[in-house]
Amino acid sequence: MKKIRLHVFLLIVSFWQNTHTQDIASVNDSLFKYTFQDPQKALEFGFKAIENSDFNIISWDLFETNYLIGQTLFYLNFEKESFDYLIQALSIFEKLPKEKRLYKQINKPPWILVTIGNGFYNTKQYDKAKAYYIEAIENFNLYETNFEEDKIYGLNSTEGNLALINLELREFDKSLEYYNQILDRRKLLNKVSDLIFSYNQFINLYLKQDNIERAKYYLALSKKSFNYDLREGNFKSDPEIQLQYAKSLVNFADYYKEKGGFRYALELYSKAKGLKIIFDPTEHMRVNISIADCYQGLNEFSTAEQYLLENLNSTYLSLQNRIDSFKSLAKVYENMNQYENLISVKDSIIHYSNQSLSDPYNTLDNLENIILLSEKQIEINESQQKFKRALILFIPAVLILILIVATLRINNNLQNERSKRLELEKKNLKEELNKKRRELFSKTNFIMQRNEYLQRLKDNLSQDNNIPQVHFNKIKRDISSLITAEATYDEFDKKFIEVFPDFYKKMNGKYELSKVDFRLIAYIKMNKSNNEIAQISGISLRTVQSQRYRLSKKLNLKKNQNLNAFIFSI
Repeated sequence: MKKIRLHVFLLIVSFWQNTHTQDIASVNDSLFKYTFQDPQKALEFGFKAIENSDFNIISWDLFETNYLIGQTLFYLNFEKESFDYLIQALSIFEKLPKEKRLYKQINKPPWILVTIGNGFYNTKQYDKAKAYYIEAIENFNLYETNFEEDKIYGLNSTEGNLALINLELREFDKSLEYYNQILDRRKLLNKVSDLIFSYNQFINLYLKQDNIERAKYYLALSKKSFNYDLREGNFKSDPEIQLQYAKSLVNFADYYKEKGGFRYALELYSKAKGLKIIFDPTEHMRVNISIADCYQGLNEFSTAEQYLLENLNSTYLSLQNRIDSFKSLAKVYENMNQYENLISVKDSIIHYSNQSLSDPYNTLDNLENIILLSEKQIEINESQQKFKRALILFIPAVLILILIVATLRINNNLQNERSKRLELEKKNLKEELNKKRRELFSKTNFIMQRNEYLQRLKDNLSQDNNIPQVHFNKIKRDISSLITAEATYDEFDKKFIEVFPDFYKKMNGKYELSKVDFRLIAYIKMNKSNNEIAQISGISLRTVQSQRYRLSKKLNLKKNQNLNAFIFSI
């Protein structure tokens, strides 16, 4: 499934204006400047702006800061975190008087609605995605006439997203209706790359219906537009045209690959890559996997292996593409009877698949079972290889038959005994681990409940006017000291290390982390939300978000790496 990409640049440009203090406006300017050039630096400016803002004063600058931070976090694949800021931006916008808005007639900023819809689309929550897309369209249609081009781009992007949902649901007529509307609007702008983009939408639509003739018609239009631009000598100044035509070829290649037409598919993939277009890294890696699948279909396993290893050596490989590359490589090694490599690849699949799981505690037992099964599979594969070598090299046919029967019986008995022993050991370890885990969670819940009670006590005392101020201040300090008492958290640290000893050693051995850093990592490892972390630690939600950002920097995470996923993987 293709992940929807955002068309956010136009909105960011349009939203930029100086309306409040020069200091905040200057920080926002830096945030805008670095959003795509250096997202990490952009976030630093964004958090600085947030810290310097007065949330009691509703302003366009405050809206803009939250919006840009949310967009930047979404760009870095921190979808959950981005929504916090986007929803905050929506709330601020709705409170702004119309005369202080850039787009005065809209009810909600439509690009924010599109971004939120994209998040739901990416998690296959299509009904929720539709609702946000439809609301976005309603607001795009409220744009004033001087923003007509912004409106066209907004409608095209959003209706294209709705068409993708209909494609997933196989509601082809609805998708066709959207694509026709989009093409009509793009003809008005007469931009070649956008027209080819529309042709690709039709190609995808008709290929999903196996209507190859209609798909070829739009491929011909795509090629015609590309060749015309090529003759005019304009393609060097607009590589997007080459890119869109390359995607036309890839779409057809994907179709023929799925139908078993591997040679023709490879020809089309080769033409697309021959354009020397810098694909989106994710798309480039996906194409390599598809090429490898074609070579597997042709029983050319060594060539398939080369393409997959090229992927796995890349620094731009996404988590899903990495998993898909390993899965394809597993098939290669299975067909080549390279069982040692096969087992190694299966271990990698287990490792990286675990990173994509949302709840590490619920999947721990499943992972252990997979590992046990892999160990047993190694033993079985080794036995099978011994039998094959004996059959070919040393033993007459009759003796081989006797040996196989006898060995299978012995292996079966040994495997049964080994399985029982492993299951018993696993059960004992599981019971002990569960006991420690219950103690850890019990301790954590105690801290949360205690802090909640102390905070409520402090709030109630603040309402009591009979307490002298000097006594009241001392009581507040005493309560705050209780909330942050180090002895309490030291006990939590001890319990956590007992449950996750290897995790603690790996993190402490590789990174220079403070106690605050380690406790934040521990809370994330326990799948606690930002609000829960704030309650446990006795700090504000904003402080937690700042701590998360600083921790990502200390761990040297790349822009496309999710902090939670990274910690779950260790």
